[in-house]
Formats: sequence, C-alpha cells, structure tokens
Amino acid sequence: MHDSHTTYYSIGEVAKKKHVTIKALRYYHKVGILVPEHIDPENGYRYYTPHQLLHVDIIKVARFCQASIKELQLLFSTGDTKELYGYLTSKKQELTEQMQQLQDVSDVLDSLKDYAEESERAKVLNKLEQQEYEDRLLVVSPIDPKLGLEDFAEHDDLEAIIESLNVLPTYRTGYILTDLHTSHVFHVIRTKHRMPKDERIHRLPAGSYLTISYRYGQKQEAIRSIQAYADKEGIEVTVMYEFELLSELFEPGGFIHQIQVRLSGPK
Repeated sequence: MHDSHTTYYSIGEVAKKKHVTIKALRYYHKVGILVPEHIDPENGYRYYTPHQLLHVDIIKVARFCQASIKELQLLFSTGDTKELYGYLTSKKQELTEQMQQLQDVSDVLDSLKDYAEESERAKVLNKLEQQEYEDRLLVVSPIDPKLGLEDFAEHDDLEAIIESLNVLPTYRTGYILTDLHTSHVFHVIRTKHRMPKDERIHRLPAGSYLTISYRYGQKQEAIRSIQAYADKEGIEVTVMYEFELLSELFEPGGFIHQIQVRLSGPK
C-alpha cells in the first residue's frame, strides 16, 4: 500500500463494521459512488480508509430514504460538503413527514382495533354483564332538539370541537342519557397529552361497568333491565352511556347498541 501510516480496511471488514453486504460494496464501486482508496494491483483486493466508512453511512441513509443511484452519483461526484448538507437536510424533512404519516396510520389502527375489540365484547345481546374498562375520554355536545336522534352524523359540531381541541377521534360514538332523557351526543377520543379542564370533555373512569347490548328498537327493554338490576342492588343510576357499535363488520346493518353504567373503580 502506498501509505504505511494510513489505516486500511478490507472489503470484508467494512461489510462487518457497517452491516452491509460485500456484494453491495462491490456494486457501489462499480457505479462509482464508493471507490476504494486502494486496490491491490496483484490480487484486486479492495481497501478502504476510515474516512470512507462515513461515506458508507451516507449511502445507507440515502438509500433508506429511497435515494436513487443517479442522485448518489451526482452527490459524490461533486464532493461539495455544502451540497451534501442541503441534500441530507431535505432527506431529513422527507423522513420526518413519512414518520408523521406512519404515526397517523398507527393511530387509526389503534382506533380500529379498539373499536373491533369493544364491538366483539358487545355481541351477546339482551344480557346484563359486568365488564372492565380503562379510562376513556369523551368529547360531548348537547343534543339539538331540532335535529333529533335519527342520524348521528347530523351532530357535526362534534367534529369541529375535536378539531379545535387537537385530539384524535376514534370510531366509538353514542349518546348520554341523563335521568332517562338523551341529553348529549359524544365521540370517544384519544390524546397524547394531558387535557385541560373543559366542559366539552367528559371522562369515563376506569372500572367495572354494567352493560347490556341490543338491536334497534329494543332500547326501552334494555333500560328496564338496567333499572331492575339497579333497584335490586340498591344502586342509583342517573347517567347511562349508549354506544353505537358493530356486531358484524362486513355485514350491512350490522350496528348494535350498548348501554353502559359505571358500578365501581378499578379492582
């Protein structure tokens, strides 16, 4: 080697240190984006300097960010640090946007999973059950008597409230019954930060809830079952939460309803 004071790494050592394949390093040499500092003229072995290990990192990051070989050829042909900085900055911005998109998808997956789980738990109809739930947050809005209860979507002020609060909506919606009268419409939300006190946000504490699921038209019978149980157990029920759920996700008209009444805190 032409400089005895320089440390060199064989292609195998570079592959091991940087977790890339020897085949990839040979390809990068072939296309001109990572030319070995020294090639032994007798056996053709490739040798790289410590400085070139940084080049491998740049290539790996750029390729992960979907950079083309042509982009990298242009970048390495100029050897301009300022241009490299600009390029890496733009890739960082792209990656940040992709991460946010992935987080948005993850949030939707969580909401769908929770909705499917709660719907599955509610499939037993016309039977009183005690079920445990974690803390839930509801965005609520008073019922507009002019709209009635026929179409939940008509109560679109909830959407505006959710947007103004910068929280994540879920697929779980329903109504609050106060003293047997439907008083509010609600939407279960998710949030990553502590919510300030707000009259539009209700908290359903974790704990045991008395539940009964039923199909459309069976609401009064379900309420009577709840009341009979409450009278027997000496429980005063002033607030009920009526959830709209799915009994079968892929069947038309698969919606069911479930009333929940809080009994106690966590066990």
